[in-house]
Amino acid sequence: FPVTIYALPKSLTWLGKVDQDRFEVDGIYYDYLFYDVRLPLEKMQFEAGVCTSREEAITWMMKDLKEMGHSALSLQDFEEHWRVKIPQYLYYCIYPQYNAQLDLHMPVEISIKQSKFHRSLYILLPYETAPTPENVVSELPLPVKDPKEIRPETKVKREVDFREWGVAFLGF
Repeated sequence: FPVTIYALPKSLTWLGKVDQDRFEVDGIYYDYLFYDVRLPLEKMQFEAGVCTSREEAITWMMKDLKEMGHSALSLQDFEEHWRVKIPQYLYYCIYPQYNAQLDLHMPVEISIKQSKFHRSLYILLPYETAPTPENVVSELPLPVKDPKEIRPETKVKREVDFREWGVAFLGF
């Protein structure tokens, strides 16, 4: 079972409503929803991405989120959280996963008309030295495609726009 805030019932579904800029579930208001899950790697993509230093990894993910239209508050939350949470390896390869990959394993249904849900999950693989084909630390290849090739169009075209970000780690 995934770990969640608001607690996930046995049905494995959340049911709530949006009130202003918060979620309301069973009379309790949340500024955000949190979940922690394990996903199978088989249907994730490991061709598009970047390999870079730890500091540049955070900058790259924030730039990607900004280009996808995340709010200043969302970017601030991301930076405050991940600047201290990403382990202190010198380098990382980042493999972004978007709706096309995530919806296969964790489908989300939003019953609000004229809404869109944009998802971004960054899978990080740590390296002690700059990643090269000679020092690959796992069965995963180094990324060879520009992530922009797989990034979905996220310009706001709907009245209600939901956005999700997350970070996952491999190799720890």
